Amino acid sequence: MKLCILALGRLGKKVYQLTSEKSFGTYTHEEKKGYDCLRFDINQQDIPHRFFDATHIFFNLPPSKIESFENFASLFYKLKDKHWIFISSTSVYGQSGELHEDHIAIPKTENGKFLKKCEELILENDRNIVIRPAGLYDETNHPGQYLAGRENISGGDQPINLISRDEVAQLTLDCVQAGFKGILNAVNTHHPLKESYYQEYCRRHGLDLPHFISEGEPGKTVITKYEQYKIDTQLP
Repeated sequence: MKLCILALGRLGKKVYQLTSEKSFGTYTHEEKKGYDCLRFDINQQDIPHRFFDATHIFFNLPPSKIESFENFASLFYKLKDKHWIFISSTSVYGQSGELHEDHIAIPKTENGKFLKKCEELILENDRNIVIRPAGLYDETNHPGQYLAGRENISGGDQPINLISRDEVAQLTLDCVQAGFKGILNAVNTHHPLKESYYQEYCRRHGLDLPHFISEGEPGKTVITKYEQYKIDTQLP
């Protein structure tokens, strides 16, 4: 496998670190020191020749970095013969309740709708993979850090959906090696309620406590139906 990683953000770097020396990545503005990488802007459509030498495309640019769906579609069709691993998000599930891969995603946000449209294009080729990670965290970045001290945060009585970037990176390579095809939800099996979890997180880390409001709505609990890809580690 020769993997082209678009792009070397926090998740892309972790995937790079787990792959062979044949892999390379991209950056948009600032070169990533210590990585085999080259500059690429999806909105300019000047595709480097190295892309065509790759066997797999790992795509994890967020919608905010893509000016139009047409720009994404143009890149996809130029590299349609590659194996694609598209990093989406559980935000494509706009509905509530317990949700797994067999449920039809009905996004409500603009980002969710954009991702769903990209997913549909990726899955035109049935050998491709769409991974929907829950909220991401790592050793230096955690949602609790951004919620600390905030007031009137909605959904305090709703379950959380989280997974570490390390686990998503490893799941990605496990899927490729196993020949997985289709959609995979990447999410921890632990779903504590938002208020109790984040208040305890902030308490343990010496941060100002966030304060929540309860909306009385069930929220969503995202799971995976695939036993071999379930993540059951303790949340930090």
